[in-house]
Amino acid sequence: MRLTHLALACCLLGTWPANAPAAEETPPTPSPAAAPQASLWHGFRRLTFPFMGHTAWVTLPKEAAPGRPWLWRARFPGYHDEIDLALLQRGFHVAHVDTANLYGSPRAMQVWDAFYRHVTATYGLNPRAAFHGCSRGGLFLYAFANRWPERVAVLYGDTPVMDLTSWPEGKDGRGQRSEEDWARLKQAYGFASDAEAEAWRGSGLHAAERLARAHIPIWHTIGPEDAVVPPRHNTEPFAERFRAAGGEMNIHTNQGPYALSGHHFPLDAAPETVAFIEAHVPLPDLSPARMAAWSADAAALRPALDRIRRQGHARVVFLGGSITQNPGWQELTAASLRRRLPGVRLTFANVGVASLGSLSHAFRWRAQAGAPIDLLFFEAAVNDLHNGQTAEETERAYEGVLRGVLQDNPEAGIVCLHFAEPRHTADYQAGREPAVIARQARIARHYRVAQLNLAREVADRLAAGQFDWARHFRDLHPSPFGQRLYYNAIRRLLDAAEDTPASPRPPLPAPLRADCWATGALLPPGQARDLLHAETVPRWQPDPPMETRRLFVDCPLLCATGEGAAWAFDFTGPTVGVLLVCGPDSAPLEWSLDGGPWKRMETRTPWSGHIHMPWPTILADDLEAGAHTIRFRVRPEGDRDTVRLYGLMVAP
Repeated sequence: MRLTHLALACCLLGTWPANAPAAEETPPTPSPAAAPQASLWHGFRRLTFPFMGHTAWVTLPKEAAPGRPWLWRARFPGYHDEIDLALLQRGFHVAHVDTANLYGSPRAMQVWDAFYRHVTATYGLNPRAAFHGCSRGGLFLYAFANRWPERVAVLYGDTPVMDLTSWPEGKDGRGQRSEEDWARLKQAYGFASDAEAEAWRGSGLHAAERLARAHIPIWHTIGPEDAVVPPRHNTEPFAERFRAAGGEMNIHTNQGPYALSGHHFPLDAAPETVAFIEAHVPLPDLSPARMAAWSADAAALRPALDRIRRQGHARVVFLGGSITQNPGWQELTAASLRRRLPGVRLTFANVGVASLGSLSHAFRWRAQAGAPIDLLFFEAAVNDLHNGQTAEETERAYEGVLRGVLQDNPEAGIVCLHFAEPRHTADYQAGREPAVIARQARIARHYRVAQLNLAREVADRLAAGQFDWARHFRDLHPSPFGQRLYYNAIRRLLDAAEDTPASPRPPLPAPLRADCWATGALLPPGQARDLLHAETVPRWQPDPPMETRRLFVDCPLLCATGEGAAWAFDFTGPTVGVLLVCGPDSAPLEWSLDGGPWKRMETRTPWSGHIHMPWPTILADDLEAGAHTIRFRVRPEGDRDTVRLYGLMVAP
């Protein structure tokens, strides 16, 4: 039932009318529940039933989201229920048991324990619930989380009480005192005196360290003018202790208009709150053996995380293809790192570019990612499967990225991500590891950098029936559900890293391949010489307009058009190649190395008809040490008369 405004105000302020019932007796042992009474709440089916002498209900979504997530409303479920409605629309169940006047006491927890067991078994709900505790609901929320952190996915506190001496006692002016509630609370807990109640260490404030060790993400909404549950005596001291212990917490300061001594206000960040809750409810665990295969070397991140905290600033780089470029897991990860590392000045560089794999990454990362790199998230398992480069090329390039980053940034933390793709799933279902992931994993293990095998996790969860690829994940570009799955895996990895003992980073090992492109770099167009019918366009845009790839448009390109167009580069080292931007008018290109014979290369890609695609090609990689010169000339064919060069790929 929705509370009336008068009743709700009285509840939140601790001024329930004098004829309110006294604290309940010890709850009876649960007996078979009576048949639930069905009703509609905003079009959703709600089942209400008696439970251990209390009224309880579960509201059902139209279709349960993967993993059957649920929100548990602690108190005042009619207040700020836009959170409930939004989560129901996203496939959450919402549940509530009315334990009014028990204030999160051990007696309340007896009921909550039984209710948790009942609803998870009866409705098949996720073993880890999301919790919404409003005002005094914080007493319930944190009492439960402190006892059973393994049952908690995420905590949302809405102006929550974190210390019973702040409310309802109001000791030393730390909150608004409620005589009736203070008396009822002491009776519910069995406290014989104020002093005994004040000595209690079971409220949320005193659970901070335990919940941080359990890696439970928390969001609090507070009102700066709240005199009933003042943030400075509740949320703020809790946050200080929680974050000091390594916990991840977001505090949103809500704006007015305020009512009831600043304790009431309309929510001004409901969508953000819902997104936080939704992102932090993971799918149920599978067996420890299966989950152990999803990650490796989490401990390798610990030295980098410790150093980042010490230095107080860090650059975080995301390097990969379209799954990195597109919004989703990396934005969730960035927000999570800000909460995980409070007080650290973080800057983020996303240099994910659709369609690009290891070969381009090995030569472009220095130019596009910049320096320094303190933490790198690197993926290539999908595009290395699609782009047509040889296994040898992708192997040399993948090791080149890892070795190059560690040569330039010896203390960087690196996470190698192997993302899901239908062919990867088919391989795992057939009992074999995808060849491209096997190669990348071997290289990552050699360099002792952290890995997440998202492809294997997705395959295992699909086999367990936790979600459906077509309906929930959709394709290799994950749906929002898939992005959250990836993010939760990254969060688990970071949690595992934080749980390992600190240790120095091992020295850089010898290369697996002496010919890996660890020094890969790009000579920019401006270094070309002997230009004929060619020029460097400072901010190239396609004309006529056509699809492009980010970072390869509105940037300098060498553009050469027509018969006789030519240019040259001087370089050093054994390797040379071109990183072109290939479109529908891309002409064949000829090149001559150190005065040798002219050789021809095709510049059109399978996608050139509709997109200007960045495309890397190695021309020679067994040259003698020392200086070299390479010359290029355009060989038009019909209306294919232009070559556009982003940079010359070299490995000095």
